[in-house]
Amino acid sequence: MNNYLTGVDFILILLYLLLLIAIGYRFSRKLPLAIQGYFVKGLLLKLACGLGFAWVYVYYYGGGDTQMYFRGASAFYKAFFSEGRRFVALWDNYLLLGGSEATLFTKRFTAVINLFSFNSFWACTLLFAALSFIGLWLLFLSFYRLYPKLHKPLAIVTLFIPGVVFWSSGIMKDSLCMLFVGIIVYAVQNVFLINKQKILSIVLLLSGFYVLVYLKAYIAIAMLLAIAFYALLSLKANLKSTTAKVLVMPVATVIMGGIAVLMMNQIGAAFERYSLENLAETAQTYQGYHERISVAGRGGANRTGSGYTLGDMDYSSPSAILAKAPLAINVTFFRPYVWEVSNPVMLLSALESLAILLFTIQVIRKSGFTNFFKNVFAIKEVLFCFSFALVFGFAVGFTSYNFGALVRYKAPCVPFYLIGLVLIHSIAVPKTQNLARKNRLVRRPPMQTPTRIQPS
Repeated sequence: MNNYLTGVDFILILLYLLLLIAIGYRFSRKLPLAIQGYFVKGLLLKLACGLGFAWVYVYYYGGGDTQMYFRGASAFYKAFFSEGRRFVALWDNYLLLGGSEATLFTKRFTAVINLFSFNSFWACTLLFAALSFIGLWLLFLSFYRLYPKLHKPLAIVTLFIPGVVFWSSGIMKDSLCMLFVGIIVYAVQNVFLINKQKILSIVLLLSGFYVLVYLKAYIAIAMLLAIAFYALLSLKANLKSTTAKVLVMPVATVIMGGIAVLMMNQIGAAFERYSLENLAETAQTYQGYHERISVAGRGGANRTGSGYTLGDMDYSSPSAILAKAPLAINVTFFRPYVWEVSNPVMLLSALESLAILLFTIQVIRKSGFTNFFKNVFAIKEVLFCFSFALVFGFAVGFTSYNFGALVRYKAPCVPFYLIGLVLIHSIAVPKTQNLARKNRLVRRPPMQTPTRIQPS
């Protein structure tokens, strides 16, 4: 099954585009006027990227995981409508034929979505793109409702980063991860900060973690650590007395740390390769796999020549592995460099990485090196974003060893890193402008620093 475009596919693509755009436009009318345009434009871009993603895998790569997932869903679709009464048996026979927990879950999810796409690979891709957009939109909305004056830069770094949007738009685990990461962040705010829709949000929160543990457990681990930091800073902000902070914070830190470690061990117990004892072996397995892809190619010669290394590796202790964290994080956010490009796809990724590097340098320069790190630990939303992004970035940078794989794997963490930069930049720029006015002795009212809106 090559999933080449047919006449039926063209008709279904047109129908689904019209339907999804109409639903999106209708929904956008209920949003605040300032962000209505972001929703419509973001959805259009996501749907276009979904079709582009499918085209790249079918006509450029000549195949890939996205088609593997759909083949299982297609087999189920055909059997379901011919033998619909044996639903449970079909579910097992066609989808439980080997593969990891993540692969099986993705096949099942794709099978359900494919029931609504009339067994069209292209229509199913559009539905996946729409679901992934929901995750990105919830991520944008989560920070917009706290920092409404920053709606434009927040929209840019969540809804319109080309690599993030494109590589999380197909029938892939990455698209589902983007959906459920957005759901978790939105639900966490509802439960612990906004204080609204608590029961529904708790259900969504638990469901989101359940799915992430199955798809990519390291994302769940990174999110747990980020939430722990967020909870600690939120608690500190609510403690008005210095004495209370001195007494409560150490105890709270120990409790939150213990809970995080316990949950990480529980994830490891359920999925042995993610246990703390087996992380080194898991990393070696992934590194070797992606290194072989880089050398030998997969799905055609277009996928060769995109490998990287972190130098000599020492897996003997956690400290030796963590010593590679700076290199791994650098790979995730700032590589490939432009001189490492070996194909058109890598060129686009390199240009995006260069833009992220330049923005990082600009924010540090505007803030000042010392103030930059002070703001990271002073603003709980920044610490939340950076802790998730850096833990996630280390995990994928350390294990990928292939830029072609990395560009997909890193998609969920890039918006968090950029949101953190946007929040720090929003503080740094007004201060710089006010200082320039004073130096010019111009008497003008100072600009108001974008402030965080306290939830009601």
